[in-house]
Amino acid sequence: MIAACPKPLDAPSPSPPPRPVRRLVRGTRPGSALAAVVLTVTAAACGLAAGQETSPPDNPRAGQIVELEPVRGVSGRDVKRAAIGQIPWEKLAPQDRERVLEVVNRSAMFRRMPGRIIQCEPGFYQFLVENPNVVVGVWQVLGVTKMRLEPRENDGYLLDDAAGTVAHVKYVLNSPSCHVVYAEGQYSGPLMLRPLQGRCVVVLNSSYIREKDGTAYVSADLDLFLQIDRAGLELLAKAMNPFFGAMAESNYQQTFAFLGSLYRTAAVRSTAMRHLAGQLTNVSPTVREQFVSLIADAARRESEEQIRDSENATGPELAETPNSEDPGVSIR
Repeated sequence: MIAACPKPLDAPSPSPPPRPVRRLVRGTRPGSALAAVVLTVTAAACGLAAGQETSPPDNPRAGQIVELEPVRGVSGRDVKRAAIGQIPWEKLAPQDRERVLEVVNRSAMFRRMPGRIIQCEPGFYQFLVENPNVVVGVWQVLGVTKMRLEPRENDGYLLDDAAGTVAHVKYVLNSPSCHVVYAEGQYSGPLMLRPLQGRCVVVLNSSYIREKDGTAYVSADLDLFLQIDRAGLELLAKAMNPFFGAMAESNYQQTFAFLGSLYRTAAVRSTAMRHLAGQLTNVSPTVREQFVSLIADAARRESEEQIRDSENATGPELAETPNSEDPGVSIR
């Protein structure tokens, strides 16, 4: 089953504000702070182990998200044990390994999400995973979140979801195939007599496929471990695991689909996307330059693909060079 991205309208002139970008993602609501941090994932779509062989869908449009199996997330003991075994412990620094191990062993909630796949360049995907403040910044520019994710020099991110959750988030492992995120913080709600302390570990496993024609796909799975300090609420979290798990899956699916939409927009609306990149206030100049460069690369690949399609249809001697900024390009 393919869940298409929100249908955009034809692009207006590239003058601000970048309306085609806003309209493209208008139907995609950002997930929770957890989803923003991971990709973050993008991060609840899972099901594919890191490096597992998969087959891409039949000619999907970039930005679409595909359900690989009609299954929901799972939380069984055997699945959790397998997920813990897949964490590359040897790659974690000793102090990080100790903190992550405590959370996964004492987690009140565990969830492995159902698998998804999108068409996206690996470099674009990895950039967004490792710079979640870019994703949150785009949401802020589009006016769809009040969440804040501020980088802390050499010490991860400070997260405030504007709904009572404040957390310190740190990537303890960054690699193309695996990202491990550790977060600790507190929630202060209107019904809470005192702040609720907790920690979580998110493991995002990613794999990549490139077809002979150069089309790239990204598949991902996400394992979530949540530890709560207060014993009574820990028991409640375990009892409510299916409900919380369903919420986490929805958040991850929306965020993962948003990444595909963002890549597609960069490919066909690069002028608007560059303008949007210039409006981000929570990123460094270096990160902004990297984002703009990746946008340009996505537009170049789209132009080359159109040239190949045109040559296949009319022959190379009759093919015209398309303009990646042509406002007539539509996304469906």
